[in-house]
Amino acid sequence: MVRGSSELLDQAMRILIACLLALLCSQLVLAEPVPVTIWQKEKRIRPEPGDTISLQRSPFTFVFQLKQDEHVGLAAGVGSPPEKLQAFEPGHGMAGPYDGLLLTWDAFHYFNTEESPNDLPPRLLLWDRRNDLYYWRPATVYDNTHRPAKEIQWEDVPDFMVIIRKDGFEDTAFKIEWVD
Repeated sequence: MVRGSSELLDQAMRILIACLLALLCSQLVLAEPVPVTIWQKEKRIRPEPGDTISLQRSPFTFVFQLKQDEHVGLAAGVGSPPEKLQAFEPGHGMAGPYDGLLLTWDAFHYFNTEESPNDLPPRLLLWDRRNDLYYWRPATVYDNTHRPAKEIQWEDVPDFMVIIRKDGFEDTAFKIEWVD
């Protein structure tokens, strides 16, 4: 009797481990990439990981679905990202709506602080609370390979990679290339 119950216990443990592995694998498969939309004039694009997006050399807008107290991280850089992506660590990359576009993986926070109506910080004007939408419009472009960062013209902006990160989602990484 003891031997039979031991075999049953072993079999039950194997089934439990198999179920846990199947559940873990299904959770990994169910994770979807961060949803983002790019707006440029009348054009609306929903990039998928690995896409190459063609844009005109002019300002464009990222739109994220973002509820209160949720955060999105954004890194942009020329060439392939390094093995260890520093841009998402504190003091690097982007974590909120900024006016500048970062063009190096070793990217520090850098954004315009132009005056806003009603003394609101510029980034607060980009939040649509009613629809939980978060708009980020790169208007001024900075090359952060210089210290301090150097403003550059849209005509001089190279093609670049974008990686967007949000808790509970897989990163969305895509390339932006310019159509001249």
